[in-house]
Amino acid sequence: MRPRLVLRQTGNVIRAQAADAGLAGQLARMGLDRLVLPVPLAVLEELLAFAG
Repeated sequence: MRPRLVLRQTGNVIRAQAADAGLAGQLARMGLDRLVLPVPLAVLEELLAFAG
């Protein structure tokens, strides 16, 4: 089974890659597809709650 959400860090940027196009689009619209470190805890909580 493929994970619903994969987080990958490159330098000071964390990219959230979604398993399906619909979720990827929603993350992009919310600005949660690319996070620049340091990331506030509230933003990480929002990302994880949204992705379920």
